[in-house]
Amino acid sequence: MKTEPTKYTLSVEIVCFLLLIISSILLCVYWNHIPDKLAMHYDFSGSVTRYGSKTEILIIPAAAWICYVLMSVIAHYPQIWNTGVDITEANRERVYRTLKSMLVTLKLVVCTLFLSYIPIIVLQLALPGWWIFIVVGIVFLILGGFLFHLYHIK
Repeated sequence: MKTEPTKYTLSVEIVCFLLLIISSILLCVYWNHIPDKLAMHYDFSGSVTRYGSKTEILIIPAAAWICYVLMSVIAHYPQIWNTGVDITEANRERVYRTLKSMLVTLKLVVCTLFLSYIPIIVLQLALPGWWIFIVVGIVFLILGGFLFHLYHIK
């Protein structure tokens, strides 16, 4: 069953796509200004534990594009999703619309997260140890909010 995009899902899709395009273009434009050696991994105290070449930074937008494409493909097949609720003719569209909204919201978080690492790495900024807990907390809040809404659909 195909669900029509809502204003929310359409606008989030556009934002995700623009983030990917703009970050890819900026990476190409500023490629010659990026240092040859970059900090690639930090421990929980914010200290650099590994350096790498600037070509390794290309993994970040590539991973973001792959996640974007995979999540977009998955969004087109709601019938394969494990919803956790009984789907009836009466609630099918609302359940699928809710799940699609959850998926595009998570797509935005994933794209933003991946792409925020590019300036952090290029500018040699240290990540605080609590950064990962904030990211995981945001993901769980989004999942929890949408799942709460999903289970209250009759």
